[in-house]
Amino acid sequence: MNGRDEYLLAKYNIYRHISAPIHVDLEITSACPYRCIFCESDIPNRRIKSLDTKKYIYILDKLAEAGVFRVFLTGGEPLANPDFPTIYKYAKDIGLAPCVSSNLYLLNSKLLEKLMDAGLDHIQVSIHGPSYIHDLIVKRPGSYEKVLKNLEQIKSTGIYVEVACVGIRQNFAYIPQLINDIAPTEIDLFRVLRYVPGHRRNMLNEIPPKYLVLETIPKIFEAAKKNNLEVFIGVPPGLDSPFNLPPEIYEVIHLLNHFCEAGKYKMTILPNGDVYPCTLFRNKKEMYCGNILEKEIHEIWNALPMRKLREITPENYKGKCYHCPEKWHCYSCRCVAYNLTGILEGEDQTCYKISQISF
Repeated sequence: MNGRDEYLLAKYNIYRHISAPIHVDLEITSACPYRCIFCESDIPNRRIKSLDTKKYIYILDKLAEAGVFRVFLTGGEPLANPDFPTIYKYAKDIGLAPCVSSNLYLLNSKLLEKLMDAGLDHIQVSIHGPSYIHDLIVKRPGSYEKVLKNLEQIKSTGIYVEVACVGIRQNFAYIPQLINDIAPTEIDLFRVLRYVPGHRRNMLNEIPPKYLVLETIPKIFEAAKKNNLEVFIGVPPGLDSPFNLPPEIYEVIHLLNHFCEAGKYKMTILPNGDVYPCTLFRNKKEMYCGNILEKEIHEIWNALPMRKLREITPENYKGKCYHCPEKWHCYSCRCVAYNLTGILEGEDQTCYKISQISF
């Protein structure tokens, strides 16, 4: 183990001893007007009934008391919950630094006024391609034009807006065009989100081919520079060693973390209060950690699945991941490994170095 590896091991060890998650994804609805081709909405407990607002307020209080730093209000589509402004405002008032990602399809002038009154100052907007590419991916004809108008409306209020595009096989080549098309709205940041498949092996086919990623990233950088726009790019692991990538590529790649964050400093609360280390574990009963309405956070945070994830370091990986010389600065997903291999330490099948897909 070299000096860099020892440093990263120390970083792993820090997260073994925190008493509560730093970041919590709180799903406040499972409803959504989209049916995105990359969304695994057929997961049995994906479509579950939401709690009433008083219970979400109670959950937020518990998170604040436990010392949680940030709550990410999500879904489904969070704006589909009619009390979203109330929930957001309460989270902000008690210091939970709420953030939100929305597809903006449901936004209207009345709702925007409520969001402004709630103190919304930052929003991530999901757009997955230019024009018909977006409509094709979300399976909602006309959605791109509607969302673009809503994007212009919300940006005119002065709210910090970042646009996020999930990078998959069908849209990756069109991302530079999307940047050019939405640049006139003067958004503040553009993100390409790494696509992480869940429990269906065939969803590996949605991962953009390696050659396409390498061809397109410089074009994304060029479009961003042309439009004076900051860009972060998330891609599957195994693209190449970050130390060997050309500067114009590495400059825009956003590696996020050197490890899977599930259970280490983050957890997910489903709309009914059930807790899992990550939303992609939600179809695995053995990864259930309890219900936030019934258990204290310290009990949930120290449930067996959480503790198992905190104990894993790259030294515990199996197969090709174990032998990979870059494992200590990899951002492999333990959810993918578990869902597709049956063990938390298994190979991340999304990695370009080990995937069985023809790249």
